Amino acid sequence: MLDHGALTDKILTQLATSGELIGDGVAPVDGGWLQGQPNQSVFVPYTVLVSTGSNVMINDFDGNLDWTVNFNLRHFGGSRKQCDWVANKTRAVVDAGVNTLLHATFGTTEVYKVTAIQWQALGAVNRVDTVNPAFWQCFDTVGFVCSRNNFTPTM
Repeated sequence: MLDHGALTDKILTQLATSGELIGDGVAPVDGGWLQGQPNQSVFVPYTVLVSTGSNVMINDFDGNLDWTVNFNLRHFGGSRKQCDWVANKTRAVVDAGVNTLLHATFGTTEVYKVTAIQWQALGAVNRVDTVNPAFWQCFDTVGFVCSRNNFTPTM
């Protein structure tokens, strides 16, 4: 079976190269309002990687499954421009990651390989007025197509 956590770890490692704050399913500790409360100090922009599930693409005659593993990149900023900025910076890291994530292998019991990276949606930047002052958010969706690899890694 596909090791979803191992793929998530590889993506988080790539996103960390942006130098920006990246959260693993939740906001990073140093992201958002610096002192923990809205309108007290500054808003530090950040992105959160969130799994949105996986679906089978192909089931071949040998019983091998190809999966599309989907993730949201959820970007947050204190202004529209700040949210746009962190979103664009993170998107560029994903695009640059094609060199390191594409063809990357992961998993221990069954080894899979990333065979394609597909942007599925670039989210709209929306203002959130549930706090004062408001903050801004944008949710992108990217899919990683993964195929079972035919070799056993040596460790």
